[in-house]
Amino acid sequence: MMLQRLAMQDLLTWKQTKTQQALMIMGARQVGKTTLVRSFAKGRYDTFAELNFLGNTQAVQTLKVATNADDLLLRISALTGKTLSPGRTLLFLDEIQECKDLLTWTKFLTERMDIDIILSGSLLGLDAYVQARSLPVGFLRKLTLYPLTFEEFARACDVSEDVWQAMENALLAHEKVPDFIHDKLSSLFRTYLLVGGMPDAVQAFVNLSQLTPVRGIQNDIVDLYESDIVKYVADVVEARQIKMVYESIPAQLNTPAKRFKYARLGKNLVSPTSRPPLTGSQAPGLHSRQPRWGRSPIHSVSRRTGRRSNSSSTTSASSRQESWEPSTSMSSTERRA
Repeated sequence: MMLQRLAMQDLLTWKQTKTQQALMIMGARQVGKTTLVRSFAKGRYDTFAELNFLGNTQAVQTLKVATNADDLLLRISALTGKTLSPGRTLLFLDEIQECKDLLTWTKFLTERMDIDIILSGSLLGLDAYVQARSLPVGFLRKLTLYPLTFEEFARACDVSEDVWQAMENALLAHEKVPDFIHDKLSSLFRTYLLVGGMPDAVQAFVNLSQLTPVRGIQNDIVDLYESDIVKYVADVVEARQIKMVYESIPAQLNTPAKRFKYARLGKNLVSPTSRPPLTGSQAPGLHSRQPRWGRSPIHSVSRRTGRRSNSSSTTSASSRQESWEPSTSMSSTERRA
């Protein structure tokens, strides 16, 4: 069964409301960007032309020497083997961080020809944005894709629309969620904490209903992310520091304070001049910066559902500090001990 993503509606909205804008999908590795676009193209376009630049030196070099928009379109048609018909074609350019000037060309492509264009890639903020000669302002919409939310996970596990809507209606009305729905979703949520939201892991669980194969997929994703951390850093010392920061995140956020502190890494990383490595590990989507809540969101939800929560975590505005929390790219259980 194909996983259903809520972001599909964002793609439909883009198609219905765009003028000349291309769509750029950003996100961490393995969150399902390519699968989402391929699924979106089915039944909506006569022609789907896909070009992936990762490890495709021939494609990068071929487009690099294009002289104008017409020449570029001809080269893309040759590389994809597809005729780019106006009004009937979706052109998908994947892993565009490998082709540095492609963002610059986007404006000219959308102006020159009536075709829908979606771009996607990893580390766009760190690589493509910095290295592109000029960005196509006004000709580009952005969408960030994240791992599956709990709602998407629940739908993949056969929670019906009626059941989910009944839960939402109870919350909006500040009423108690029916016990049978609460019990079912609570059980699923505990499973979600183990499986996480990475599409390959979720798909494996949905297909087999076992956690063992899920664990293997999670470990493979961790290995991929760890290799990505140092791939885009030239300085060896900084690369080691970034990896040190990344490896310490699960343990630090497993403390009662739920807060990342440089001081716990040792004196060599306490200085403000040593703090960029944390940003370096954030760029691939390994974690995200989150504001601290003035009141625990768990506490607020439990009040609406009428169920008592054991959470008493509150933080006043005056005590708010810079903190870091992991993104949903990988749950804390996905990090190997």
